[in-house]
Amino acid sequence: MVINCYLRDKKMNIMKTVQRVKKLKQFKIEPFKLFELLNQSRPVAKHKKKIFAFLTCTLLVLLSQSAVAQSNNFGKECIGTWKGTMHMYSQGRLRDSISVVLEVAQQNDSVFKWKMDYLSEKMPLTKDYRLIYKGRNHYQTDEGDGIMLDGYLFGKRLISVFETGGILLTSAYELRKDELYFEVTSSNKEKSDSDPEVQSYQVGFLQNVLFKRVSK
Repeated sequence: MVINCYLRDKKMNIMKTVQRVKKLKQFKIEPFKLFELLNQSRPVAKHKKKIFAFLTCTLLVLLSQSAVAQSNNFGKECIGTWKGTMHMYSQGRLRDSISVVLEVAQQNDSVFKWKMDYLSEKMPLTKDYRLIYKGRNHYQTDEGDGIMLDGYLFGKRLISVFETGGILLTSAYELRKDELYFEVTSSNKEKSDSDPEVQSYQVGFLQNVLFKRVSK
């Protein structure tokens, strides 16, 4: 009778824990908080370790699915029309500024229109790209003509590093609620007296813009 009561109480605790985990997950509580909560109801008896292991594995699966879903949401969260002023720096000095407009629209579950218009009076330019979600935190930017640039999402920051014509470029988009910060740097290899295993790069050019969302 005592054993049955013990098992019943433990079953109730486990069910309550699962319900609380689902509720916390719904409100986007950090993962370590979920593990802390799970530990609070961890069974003491040795023969209950399998139950705890099963719940832990289930929780890991749920967290993994949640992380993938959040990565896939980056494009969706950027949907809308954005406006800002792009500042162009060379050798540490501001050289020019132009107005830019970014339009993001969803084309299907994993592809987003990513069109940027440079509103220059002398040299207007349009970059009509596609942002493609490839899984987990991996994205690709389709620039057309077979050019596909890989990007990786860390939190709300999408980072891409690539090289062309001996020039190393790093670009990043960072989502800040209704603001989207975009930055590009270009670098060249430079001679150095450092260890030959370490290659230094001279950062010669930078572009940045803080977009404000004007419509969704």
